[in-house]
Amino acid sequence: PDVGGTARAREFSGYIKKPIAIIDKYRSSFDDVEIMHIVGKVKGKTAIIVDDIIDTAGSIIRGSQALLNAGAEEVYICATHPVFAAPAKERIEKSLHDGLFKEVVVTNTIPVDDNKSLPGIRILSVAEIFAEAINRIHNNLSISTLFK
Repeated sequence: PDVGGTARAREFSGYIKKPIAIIDKYRSSFDDVEIMHIVGKVKGKTAIIVDDIIDTAGSIIRGSQALLNAGAEEVYICATHPVFAAPAKERIEKSLHDGLFKEVVVTNTIPVDDNKSLPGIRILSVAEIFAEAINRIHNNLSISTLFK
């Protein structure tokens, strides 16, 4: 992740029991991301970019390039919110085809229309956990266990 997503990455790394690396990036404009450097060891490893949103896909593409340039064997993308604004679909499709990353895993917090869906994008449903949270809130029960 970028420095802003460090807490999210630490939590994710705790689940999979693997170390993290941080992609230090600078955003010169909304869609222009420059990767500064990678903090951590990625050489010979499978890298997973954990992000909150994929909008135009600029960050995940530049991040994947930086990880591969630093010696990562392969890259997977994991994000919560698939905005997939133009030109994300085309960028992701080309990146998957070119082997920049192996798979993009997102949730359905934002519906992914058929015209934005691609082989190589896996969509995980949040319906069950959202329904359980709503039920617990409605019945004045704790939702804290849903986050463990």
